[in-house]
Amino acid sequence: MSDENPPEDSAESAPNETLLTAAEARVLGCLVEKESTTPDQYPLTPNSLHSACNQSSNRDPVMDLGTDEVDEAMEGLRYKKLSILVHQAGARVSKCKHTLENKFPYLTKGQQALL
Repeated sequence: MSDENPPEDSAESAPNETLLTAAEARVLGCLVEKESTTPDQYPLTPNSLHSACNQSSNRDPVMDLGTDEVDEAMEGLRYKKLSILVHQAGARVSKCKHTLENKFPYLTKGQQALL
């Protein structure tokens, strides 16, 4: 047996943690974008993340995600270790932050932007 090719069934037995739903991709993309474009407001509150996901400028496709869908996508990203909820002292609400740098430390900021 060659070491170059793993057994065919090994890919099926291990779940692909980085496969994202459309909503997860949008949420992750918004978190990455807002970190660069509005650093004073990052990490984002759940309400601001919801607004970012549904903004119509600079989005293709334009989406109309409900708050439950954004929350579910954020939960999926947390499970995949691509985001976290940040609890800041004195803040009334937790904030959402991506963790791409932990999961993919080799990505530059430019490469993250392309994602």
